[in-house]
Amino acid sequence: MDELLTYDQVAELLKVKKTTVKNWASLGKIPKTGIRGRFSRKAIEAWIEMQHVPSAIEIMKENLRNFKRK
Repeated sequence: MDELLTYDQVAELLKVKKTTVKNWASLGKIPKTGIRGRFSRKAIEAWIEMQHVPSAIEIMKENLRNFKRK
């Protein structure tokens, strides 16, 4: 069975404040279970993986490729 996490545990995992986790949950920005104040570890970890933000180097490379095409 999937481990259920509390607001505090999710906040620690995401390195944000507990209030941020509560806000994100109420806005539907992070996956939550039907159980109030509980989150699926697997769902949160999958969500983290989907939040990839390109590095400055990746952005610069993409911009350079686009610039060369023009």
